[in-house]
Amino acid sequence: MKGTCRALGGIVLVLGIIGTLVLAIAGGKTASVDYSMYSGVGVEYHRSWLLTFGYLIGGGLTTAFASTVFFALAEILDDLESVKYLQSEMMENIHEMQVNASNKSDSSNAEGESNFRGNDSAGAGSIYGFSGSGGWTCPECNRKNRSFDSSCVCGYYKG
Repeated sequence: MKGTCRALGGIVLVLGIIGTLVLAIAGGKTASVDYSMYSGVGVEYHRSWLLTFGYLIGGGLTTAFASTVFFALAEILDDLESVKYLQSEMMENIHEMQVNASNKSDSSNAEGESNFRGNDSAGAGSIYGFSGSGGWTCPECNRKNRSFDSSCVCGYYKG
């Protein structure tokens, strides 16, 4: 899609420049019509430089704006692709950290120590929804989730 936007921006730019020049050359002339009973109808064309420059400036600005829109869309799509890649990398890292923390928690629970994410005397475990009741363990990846989470990061949906 971003390649299409870049191509469209280039096409609009080239065709806009050509169209602006043609319009300025053809449309920058004014016609004066003379009618005489003896010589008939006479038409004379004169270049109106003000009109010619008006067409050049108007067409040039319109072409620049239209092509800039397409090039900007291409850049936005490119940035979104980068964000999507970074988001997937971040989610993989988070999942890996949670699995590692879960494995540490399982080993510490076997030794009779604290709950997942810590359940210290200040009650930090309750901040994350693990204290007492309501927390649930995913049957797919054994990750401990908060009571209000409806799905696990592995994709499993609770109940």
